[in-house]
Amino acid sequence: HLLAQARDRGLATRTFRLGRVLGDSRSGVCLTTHFTCRVIKGCIQLGIAPDLGDLEIEMTPADYVAAALVHIARSDTTDEVFHLVNPVRMTFRELVGSMRRQGWDIQTVDRQQWWHALQRSLETSRNELHPVMDIVRDFVVGGEEAIDYDVSAAEKALAGSGIRCPPLDGRLMDTYFDYFTRSGYLTR
Repeated sequence: HLLAQARDRGLATRTFRLGRVLGDSRSGVCLTTHFTCRVIKGCIQLGIAPDLGDLEIEMTPADYVAAALVHIARSDTTDEVFHLVNPVRMTFRELVGSMRRQGWDIQTVDRQQWWHALQRSLETSRNELHPVMDIVRDFVVGGEEAIDYDVSAAEKALAGSGIRCPPLDGRLMDTYFDYFTRSGYLTR
């Protein structure tokens, strides 16, 4: 509301809406407490992943977000809202496939079966998802709908700058997995 009031009074404003900001696209360095990282590690620790089918996963590299935000903030664009979200996503099924390509033996099971296995693990082992069980129940078990963001204003403002969001694909996931293992967050 404050931004709307400022805009109504003639001040230039810009709103940036960020996606799931993950690691740097070149080094893979990221905050491993991010929910997406926790889901990856939690599935690896359990040896199973929920069958979420074609649910789209979105990860936006931090270096892209930083460069795009600074470039747009310093420009004289008249657009007001910029979605800094990776326009190229992967399905959860493809994410599990990336884990398998990295050498982890992950089986896919019904999401309720996965949830019960995660709950049972509370008594027997440590899992990266244990501290965020409520969020897991809401988003993974309950089902999260993919949200479509309109990235056209950001792409327009970045045109000619050379700043592009790296696609969420096997190559980017390999970069993240390399960091996870180099840092000790995951072991092969």
